[in-house]
Amino acid sequence: MKKIILLSLVLLQLSLVSMARKGKVVVKKAHAASTQKTTKKIKVIPLLELFDIDGKPYVINKGDKLVYKVNANGQQYDFIVTINQHDDNGIDFGYSMTNTSKKWGSVHISSDAASNATNYINYFRGGPINLTNAISVWVSGSNFTDLMSHETNMSFDDGPLETFYKPDEAVVNPTINFKGKEIKLKGYKINNKENQTGDKTVWINNSFNNTLILKMDIGFTIELKEIK
Repeated sequence: MKKIILLSLVLLQLSLVSMARKGKVVVKKAHAASTQKTTKKIKVIPLLELFDIDGKPYVINKGDKLVYKVNANGQQYDFIVTINQHDDNGIDFGYSMTNTSKKWGSVHISSDAASNATNYINYFRGGPINLTNAISVWVSGSNFTDLMSHETNMSFDDGPLETFYKPDEAVVNPTINFKGKEIKLKGYKINNKENQTGDKTVWINNSFNNTLILKMDIGFTIELKEIK
């Protein structure tokens, strides 16, 4: 009887040793797996996108230049916007003009202004400009959202607020040169009269992620002609 008990104890001990060894092997394998290097694919989100009438995306990156044709006070010249930043922290761009004044500078638009501003600044005197309650070159998020319901309030260069209207048939498809290729964009137009006979018209890129102003006629005209 004692021999049987002793044999059982020996078998039990051997079994525990075997299980411990297996446990160690498992732990080592788990540790080895946890220390293996893992590679994550980081999704690169473009700074901005434009879409042509067929829905094909065209990426605008930091450093790209938006060239606008201006006709103001009897002068025709280019207004050039160089993209620096367009994200949740706001909008930042450099600008230069090819007219006789040769003005140049930079504009920073706060994130709050980019989201909520209703005042649009179009006259630059040169040098840095910091906009905290106004916007330029893009339509604010609140104005763009309002226009889904066909009207919104906007002012230009600290002028009075006016109601702008977007009719159902407001689609526009301007042609621009995008880095050497002619493309037609998807946009819509608004006017400060409901019957579209007012003295101010704005064309807007039809994308909430890039509410770029494509054209304005507000006493002078400015129109996007090229991105390079």
